[in-house]
Amino acid sequence: MEIRLCAVCARWSERGVTRCASCGGAIVLGDESDLLGKELGRYRLTEVIGSGGMGIVFAAEHVGMGREVAVKALLPELDHRDVAERFQREARLLATLVHPHIVGIFDADIGANGLPFYVMERLHGLSLGAALSRVGRPLTPAELVPVFPGVARALDHAHRQQVVHRDLKPENIFLEHTATGTIAKLLDFGIAKRLDQDKDQSRLTQTGAVLGTPLYLSPEQLADEPLVPATDQFALALILVECLTGAPVRECQSPTRMLRLAMQGEVLDETQWQRIPEPLRPALQRALTFEPDRRFPGCFELIEALGLDHLAGDDAWIRSLGLASARSVPTPAPVTTAETTVRVTNGKATVPTPVPTQGNKTTPVPTVALASASPRQRGWLPIVLGATLGVGLLTWIWWRPAAEQPTRSSASTPWPEHAQVLHQTRQWSAPGDAGYLVGAGDGSQALLTTRDGLYLRSLTADTPAVRQSIDGQVLGTTRMGELIVLQGDTVSALDARGKESRERVLGSVADSASWISVDRAGEWLAWIDSGRLTWAHAVNEQQGGQQDLGGAKVSFLRVEAGIAAMTLEDPRELLVIRLSDGMLLYRQAHNQGRVYDLAMMPEQGKVALCGFSPEVEVFDWIEASLPRTVPVATHCAAAIWLPDGPGLLIRADRQLVLWQPSSRQQLPWPGRAIGPGGDLPRFARASGTVWLHEPSEQTLTGFTVGPQSWPGLNEPTGSEAWDLAMDNDRIYIGLSNGALQVIEPTGTRTLKVHEAGITDLVDGGDAIASASDDRTMAIWSKPGMEVSWRSRGHEFLINQLWIAPDRSSVWSTSSDGQMKQWRWPDLSPMTQVNTRELIGEENLSLHAIWMNAAQDLALLGTWNHQLLLLGKTDDTWSAAATPVPSGGGYRLLELPDLDVVLLLGVYPGTLHAFDLRQQKFVPLPDYGIDLFGLSTGPEAGTAVAAGDGALILLRFHRDAEQTLHWQHRARQAPAFGVIHAVVMDAPKQRLLLANGEGVVFAVPAAQLLFPRRE
Repeated sequence: MEIRLCAVCARWSERGVTRCASCGGAIVLGDESDLLGKELGRYRLTEVIGSGGMGIVFAAEHVGMGREVAVKALLPELDHRDVAERFQREARLLATLVHPHIVGIFDADIGANGLPFYVMERLHGLSLGAALSRVGRPLTPAELVPVFPGVARALDHAHRQQVVHRDLKPENIFLEHTATGTIAKLLDFGIAKRLDQDKDQSRLTQTGAVLGTPLYLSPEQLADEPLVPATDQFALALILVECLTGAPVRECQSPTRMLRLAMQGEVLDETQWQRIPEPLRPALQRALTFEPDRRFPGCFELIEALGLDHLAGDDAWIRSLGLASARSVPTPAPVTTAETTVRVTNGKATVPTPVPTQGNKTTPVPTVALASASPRQRGWLPIVLGATLGVGLLTWIWWRPAAEQPTRSSASTPWPEHAQVLHQTRQWSAPGDAGYLVGAGDGSQALLTTRDGLYLRSLTADTPAVRQSIDGQVLGTTRMGELIVLQGDTVSALDARGKESRERVLGSVADSASWISVDRAGEWLAWIDSGRLTWAHAVNEQQGGQQDLGGAKVSFLRVEAGIAAMTLEDPRELLVIRLSDGMLLYRQAHNQGRVYDLAMMPEQGKVALCGFSPEVEVFDWIEASLPRTVPVATHCAAAIWLPDGPGLLIRADRQLVLWQPSSRQQLPWPGRAIGPGGDLPRFARASGTVWLHEPSEQTLTGFTVGPQSWPGLNEPTGSEAWDLAMDNDRIYIGLSNGALQVIEPTGTRTLKVHEAGITDLVDGGDAIASASDDRTMAIWSKPGMEVSWRSRGHEFLINQLWIAPDRSSVWSTSSDGQMKQWRWPDLSPMTQVNTRELIGEENLSLHAIWMNAAQDLALLGTWNHQLLLLGKTDDTWSAAATPVPSGGGYRLLELPDLDVVLLLGVYPGTLHAFDLRQQKFVPLPDYGIDLFGLSTGPEAGTAVAAGDGALILLRFHRDAEQTLHWQHRARQAPAFGVIHAVVMDAPKQRLLLANGEGVVFAVPAAQLLFPRRE
């Protein structure tokens, strides 16, 4: 770490100072090692242990008594008044926590050089995290006893002092060797919070990990909600599970997914629960409950519920670690704070050098796998080399192939236009008395009707269905997983777990209403009453209306994306009405005697009718053409549109037919039953997966339809690919485990410097910048990919980066609500914009970022259903917020020739176009697919969005009046899995995709071109 010292009096100085404020001496640049042998107060510094949070930790000895201690000194870059005051508050906080299982503090002072420090007991042993790594296996309940009762008592003691640790993790539980045995001690209250502090003091160490380590965050921390003692209990339960299963619970999960699973009560999956002894499961389930007030009153009550308070302990595994010879003090990760940036060096200078300096570089930990090696014929020879560098011990691992094999081809197979294959994904049991499949919501659970309520059946784990009573009539589900219920005359959207606090009233209907229908977005509501179609908008009451049907009887009604499609019995007609203005878009006769199902795809203007007829009729209200017919064996029971083609999936008896405008293909039946059946299995689509319920077989089957396979450019990494970047020779993959994988002509390298997932990558020409959930940014120099700069950029997760066209600076956004500008490439801080203050919203959380070339106009995606438009005038920023339906503004992409910025939202996955000329949103179609990746397309004015087994191709243009128009088409791509990142490789005319397994695919640009119309 860089420190700036006066060459005369050795006083530490802040960044940018060239002369000592005390004596006027010259400031020289050094690192922590230059302080070894010097005294801080009454303590001589003997060894650098580490740095992080707010200070540097030294091993030291008392000058007079020779006692070994650990000294934590304020980081030199933070030597200003407000941070020093926080540091002193931390010392006072630790001093109040006197307990046998909490590391003790017994001195605090300000050194002669003006820097505060405090003194702790020096520990000898290992952290629990290091111990678990050494043991390399799950622990038994008896082996937990020497550790966790003491830790729980320590936490309860802190909670009685109104202190929440909020960064509990295995690295902060220390196994200290003493003369009488081993004792577990709680470490690092550096980001702890007093519950009785005022607002200004609530964020005790703003330079540190304010909300804790992502793997162990509680739901209330993830949601930025108030913290309580039960917050620490949630983390303690996760650590207990990690010990019992041998692996971190949330490895490679994004914070968003963590929160989503916690809300669904699925913190652990079924496999993880099976690895935990059954008697321990109920207590852990309670401690991991989403609501803090439903957890145990205290941490030791959790220990008692687990039975660890009276179980005979087994400490043989601890004794086998040889703690008596270990001399270690665990410290936070060696990264810098929000106010400082580190230049990584590969050695310690013995003589301080003048400022500025150009240090050498540190190469991150690589794992190199040659692309020419066949995965089936590799004879792995690991060679481990240890090298002590400026940031710690790095390990090189070189994988040497036993034999040379032909390099994997980067060419992709042609996109099959007609030959589609059915891929069964999962098959679950369903209750025998379950009725219709109401919907699959957001893909996490199916909702099945019963006589007095419904069943909630997980679609991600093989757990029993949960029966739930519902006061009212179940009408359907929204894409967000809400349940649409009619209660009296009120139609509401409820949380799928039936929590009244999440109720959203959509509208009221008359007692005589029939055919009540709500669209998947939960915005439009329509029904039939007294021979009239009546509709309402859930938010804008002025968009309601009525349409007289002339007394005709309605046989089916469906609403989607503001369009109502209905069939009449006499005369047999199909009507399509736009609800925003009541316009009749289409009226056409149909031949279905009895309509069983109506499938609608508004973005393509298509309706399909299934009924008691050997033909399915397909209507197109955009082309206003006569219907096309699709022959089936007997009659059609159900149908659903797939975006590719588009394609219509038809169920007729036990036959499955895929119809596209230019083809008809019979697919194998994905369910269990063979031969005709008496029940009517229904379809439900959740993103890229179609779910089929067969009541007679008591099964739920998920399947996809698309190309059979597609070759990848690399082997699966086992982690999600969160972002992609590329240059002429290389492809860079940011992974959810914090690794950066580089695909090169000569092979594949995996590099590691981040401790949590890489959320964004930007190419700066001679360097790549990465942002991470560990709150740091890193600059990787090409071509060797050494990390030349790394900075702790924000107080919480860093989500995205934007680099200026002239590469003079880079901007970052974070869940802490801050937008920051950094000088490229040394990451020196330049500008900080607090959007929470601009908008007046305390919990505002930023994600995506776009800026104009002048850097005085910005669009910011948020996790708060808003898009922010920021403008700068005379160095002052102003902001305006526009509501968006998506919970998260995940990606922003500029189409510069058109003055359009595309916004890709998640939860639900939607696309929006922001017209910079008109300063307004232009609505884009909703395909009902979870989307995560966004890139420019192969032609000018085109873009590609990618997500769960599908690609959406978009083309934009402006007419003579400068009105924005677009075309769109979709490609089903289940062979790719869930696509998380996408980037256009224009020089090689291919689109690069990366999925949830970290595999990268290449799609030729020719397969993405729009058909030319004469």
